[in-house]
Amino acid sequence: IKEHDLFFKAVSLCHTVQISNVQTDGIGDGPWQSSLAPAQLEYYASSPDEKALVEAAARAGIIFVGISEETMEVKVLGRLERYKLLHILEFDSDRRRMSVIVQAPSGEKLLFAKGAESSILPKCIGGEIAKTRIHVDEFALKGLRTLCIAYRQFSPKEYDDIDRRLFEARTALQRREEKLADVFQYIEKDLILLGATAVEDRQDKVRETIEALRMAGIKVWVLTGDKHETAVSVSLSCGHFHRTMNILELINQKSDSGCAEQLRQLARRITEDHVIQHGLVVDGTSLSLALREHEKLFMEVCRNCSAVLCCRMAPLQKAKVIRLIKISPEKPITLAVGDGANDVSMIQEAHVGIGIMGKEGRQAARNSDYAVARFKFLSKLLFVHGHFYYIRIATLVQYFFYKNVCFITPQFLYQFYCLFSQQTLYDSVYLTLYNICFTSLPVLIYSLLEQHIDPHVLQSKPTLYRDISKNRLLSIKAFLYWTILGFSHAFIFFFGSYFLVGKDTSLLGNGQLLSSGPVWFAMLLMVVTCLFLDVVKKVFDRQLHPTSTEKAQMYSNTVALSDEFIALQPLSRARNQLSKLR
Repeated sequence: IKEHDLFFKAVSLCHTVQISNVQTDGIGDGPWQSSLAPAQLEYYASSPDEKALVEAAARAGIIFVGISEETMEVKVLGRLERYKLLHILEFDSDRRRMSVIVQAPSGEKLLFAKGAESSILPKCIGGEIAKTRIHVDEFALKGLRTLCIAYRQFSPKEYDDIDRRLFEARTALQRREEKLADVFQYIEKDLILLGATAVEDRQDKVRETIEALRMAGIKVWVLTGDKHETAVSVSLSCGHFHRTMNILELINQKSDSGCAEQLRQLARRITEDHVIQHGLVVDGTSLSLALREHEKLFMEVCRNCSAVLCCRMAPLQKAKVIRLIKISPEKPITLAVGDGANDVSMIQEAHVGIGIMGKEGRQAARNSDYAVARFKFLSKLLFVHGHFYYIRIATLVQYFFYKNVCFITPQFLYQFYCLFSQQTLYDSVYLTLYNICFTSLPVLIYSLLEQHIDPHVLQSKPTLYRDISKNRLLSIKAFLYWTILGFSHAFIFFFGSYFLVGKDTSLLGNGQLLSSGPVWFAMLLMVVTCLFLDVVKKVFDRQLHPTSTEKAQMYSNTVALSDEFIALQPLSRARNQLSKLR
């Protein structure tokens, strides 16, 4: 078998792709008609890389057309070949590869392996290893996701030994996973390298979204399983790293002492270099050493870096990094975004988990707090919906404290004037309606519909998110303000009613309070007094110490008035006015 044919057969056989509707009539009658295969065969896979590779092999004329419990069918330039599926060596994050053992139509027993180059190339004893390594590095520098393909042919005696070992490991009652891992390592050796693949993974507006998050005061860490070169290239292309940023590296560390020394050197470089921004690149092996005994030093270096990139990460390592950030002295709020099954542990560990419903499957979305269809929607989720709901919920919570203080304090003060006779100040109907209608419905409508600023302004100005990022509206200062406001209004209501209305003997005759002019005047005076203090405080605070959100409100109102003014003018003058505004 030619090596290039064997390469495409390996791509078509070593995967977990499923077919929803198999219609093979007229498919693959030649290399020119093979491009029609993806339109007639609908492939589904948990990984978009696997689907892309199977479709690419189909375009080359080697089409995967079906799978059952025991056979896999492949059309090679129109000729149907059936391979007996003997064993599947499932992918895991420790091995970073998967393999299948099949029996070819000629009777040969073949092992096809696919995985990261760091897990495949060390197991290879033949093939173009040096040349393939160069190509993989070139693909990685372009930001492509790379895989290596290899195979091994078994003799009948070797296969019988492997089959016996697999059966014993899979039927073991104790330490089954460890025994399977040992058998997999025994099988996946002495491979012949066939080649490498590269897949481009690109999403819309990733650079704009990451830049918006950075402007909002959110520190972005990238945790990926890709190799070092691919991760750095993707980080540069998506704006996570800038060309002017000083890139620091903590990679290929083999010992605790070497890792500690490298961390100290990085800390000195950060303090000595007069560079505004630093970026840190860490690989999985170095990270495990850093987290073992040097957590404080590692976090100190990360804290002084504007962007952090962790590559070659196992799923559990991602969760450990999130846990480390959560227990740091600053106690930050962590948000994890992922789109695959290997991101589930990270999403569950973070305070807020967001899953992307994409080609990687629905595992991340099902285990997350929120789900979005694309990464670019993250900016609207945070800056618009997050901003609105924080304002609404913060006001709702503070208002319930305020209205209860304002309602109970007059009842407490009334006991001093009724000789503590436990006489109630309010009628029972008013007690019921106060919480059900008078104070619940208005704030409920506010908490559902309030938009204190235009959504387009919030999304176009990510810096407005800084006003709410530190929980400013639910701080101790804001809570004390609402509490003092409740007590002051309660005192005004009680003593205002007592001094303005309580001693008026003319009201005691017929009891018709609402028909009395002095009563209406007293009610109006108390309401104005309560509002006056709060309004004056807010006016002075807004003029002397405006927040970014309040400035944006004034800006949006100015733009809206300018747009209306332009619309009322002739076209020629409107263009001049519009050019001045821009």
